[in-house]
Amino acid sequence: MQPFHTEAGFRAPLKIGILLKSSNQPDWIGSLLRRLSEVNYLKIELVILTSTERKGLTAKLIYEKQYLLFFLYKLIDQAWFTRRKNRSKSLRVEDLVKEVPVLRLQSSHSDHIESNDVQQVQLFELDVILCLDKCLLNWQDCNFAQYGLYPLQDTLEWPDNDEPVGFWEVIEHQPVTDCSLRMWSGKWDTEKVIFQSFFSTHPDSVALNRSNYFSKMSAVVLQALRLLWEESNSSFWQPTVDYHYDKQVPKSPTNRKLIIPLLQHCSTIIKRKIQTRLFNHQWFLAFSFHDKSKYFGKLTGDYTEMIPPPDRLWADPFPVYLDGKYYLFFEELLFRSGKGHLSVTELQKDGTWTTPKVVLEQDCHLSYPFVFQWQESHYMIPETNQKKSIELYKCVEWPHSWKIEKILMSGVNASDTTICEIEGLWWMFVAIAVEGTQAKDELFLYYAENPVGPWEAHKRNPVVSDVRNARPAGRIFQSDGVWMRPAQDCSGLYGRAIVIMEIVRINPHEYIEKDHMKIEPLWSKNLIGTHTLNIEGSLTVIDGCRKRLKRMR
Repeated sequence: MQPFHTEAGFRAPLKIGILLKSSNQPDWIGSLLRRLSEVNYLKIELVILTSTERKGLTAKLIYEKQYLLFFLYKLIDQAWFTRRKNRSKSLRVEDLVKEVPVLRLQSSHSDHIESNDVQQVQLFELDVILCLDKCLLNWQDCNFAQYGLYPLQDTLEWPDNDEPVGFWEVIEHQPVTDCSLRMWSGKWDTEKVIFQSFFSTHPDSVALNRSNYFSKMSAVVLQALRLLWEESNSSFWQPTVDYHYDKQVPKSPTNRKLIIPLLQHCSTIIKRKIQTRLFNHQWFLAFSFHDKSKYFGKLTGDYTEMIPPPDRLWADPFPVYLDGKYYLFFEELLFRSGKGHLSVTELQKDGTWTTPKVVLEQDCHLSYPFVFQWQESHYMIPETNQKKSIELYKCVEWPHSWKIEKILMSGVNASDTTICEIEGLWWMFVAIAVEGTQAKDELFLYYAENPVGPWEAHKRNPVVSDVRNARPAGRIFQSDGVWMRPAQDCSGLYGRAIVIMEIVRINPHEYIEKDHMKIEPLWSKNLIGTHTLNIEGSLTVIDGCRKRLKRMR
């Protein structure tokens, strides 16, 4: 099942124009053009090449020596972190879209487009123009495209772009990088945000962060254009959020402004590398029994911590209450093998538990044992993303024996599948990594009449595109009649915190949620993360992560 592609039906594909500054383009733009050409809801009708002259790199350095340190840092960062990975390899546009007309603008003025060029572009009756060059100032008056101009000039390399996207986010250790698609409103300082997405900033490298940005932007463009194609006759496609440029937009740093932040950044990288050598990130479990009736009252109080042996981690706890006993399923991973399996233990109200026993082990990594009951039987959907599938297992002997019942989806890089019956339909919430994205960034939604399927994709997938609240973090539950979805905040660090999202509206055409509360890794000492929460009756279970000194050989 493909998360993006939809059947074209009777609706004609959108006619796309691509604005570029030259024939030679970096590899990521080639990848974007390839993906645009592969989907059936888009058709590239025209490539527009500007003729505006820009100051070359050598000339820029000669006349603007104050940027020398910035330039040298970029070269070293690119060479050190990317090595053989080269996202800026030059490709010719004519070789990428061989049958598409190429229009070279004749405008001699760098700020305006000539009337003859205007007429040439208008002949193609474009729906959208993707601007991978800086838009000329009078373009808003030309009615080039029915649904507007989408500027992507943030992707330009220095010196063509004095606002280097993805640079300050790394240097200033900002947890997320904004990768939103905007539509030019016709004013030089204002744009309309039409699709917002945020991914986790790479902690060390500007080059890798920008590479992630390019890949993510390609996915965002495809997602937004698919939604535009599906909603083009609907009042839904009305951007309402203004993005205003101001004088505080970070620019390329001068030598004086960069030297101190750069030294601090290098120091942080060295410190992190040392800690990685010395410490494991060890996940552990914790549980607490409560008499409180309110769900959120059960999130407070003292937890009994279940600390695993030094050679492994325990994470992703899922409790089940059956025949007066509390069972806890969880992921167990040995650091030496790096491969997880699923285990179970029985919890006692006096704070003790039985020796864990393995219930499911395969050649691939297993985690997130989502256990649920349906038609008087227990089922499990473990994470099996290394197999590129979502699999349903049925318990044949409680709680230790499970057999595969059905492959629900194949060909998907899916994580943390979570299902729930809401208002007569079963809903599947799952983090899926499509090309250009990571599973922790994107939440996809599917629905079916029963857990066995078939599962239908939600019209607005991905329904969440934000590393701060996309990936599932446990079972969906009700509190005072309101459905709540635990989600992971993976900004800055995988599994850093848990966010409880309130589901406002859910149906096959809409999905709306809002922040309700956040659980920071503060419920115990020295935590650096917490990423799974579940409640079963009077039992609350959660996991946490601490740094633990590695055993020296």
